[in-house]
Amino acid sequence: MHGDLARAVERYARAWIDVERMQEQALPVLEHQKVALQKYGVALDRAQPGAQRDLLSAIEHQPTIYKAMREKPGSARTKQLMAGIEHEARVRQTPELKAERVVKLWSGLEEQYEKLQGLAHAEARNQVNDWELGL
Repeated sequence: MHGDLARAVERYARAWIDVERMQEQALPVLEHQKVALQKYGVALDRAQPGAQRDLLSAIEHQPTIYKAMREKPGSARTKQLMAGIEHEARVRQTPELKAERVVKLWSGLEEQYEKLQGLAHAEARNQVNDWELGL
């Protein structure tokens, strides 16, 4: 079973990278790339239920997993991605880990809010500055 999961992870990773490259270049994802990603996602979940969801979550929440997906070759990538899948499964099942994730996400949202709050008033500040300068 572990070998099946490793093969599924590697195939999914290759398909994911193909799609990611197209998106980075602002090119349309080709139909065969969409089909491959879907096919290997199904195979990944067949090898371990929920593995695709956990891998995508690992890519989103764990910078080292995203970096491994993008930069590591072959078995080194597969090993690290499988560790990411295992970690995300623990996050889903362990209240303390889930709470840490929620706090981290909330903190990130608060930081974004603060940044946006300042930007939202930039135009109004510029208008006031222009008015004060008599422009």
